[in-house]
Amino acid sequence: MFSRRPRAADEKRILEFVGEAESFCDTAVSLANRLKVDLRTARAVLDRMVGSGALRRRVYVDIETVYFRYRTLEERKLGA
Repeated sequence: MFSRRPRAADEKRILEFVGEAESFCDTAVSLANRLKVDLRTARAVLDRMVGSGALRRRVYVDIETVYFRYRTLEERKLGA
């Protein structure tokens, strides 16, 4: 039988990965593949981060939705 990590562990990995990145631009599919987590979990975490203002989302008609955050020069100087 295959064992699965608890969903909370996957959510924590996603939050840490995105939070540690200087800038972030990715799709839920790509992020789920990179971190080896469930796609629905990745999309749910990214959507919550959009809701909290930590990320922004750009929806396209013909390709996967892109989630992104680009820190400003001021934020980089402050180490935020």
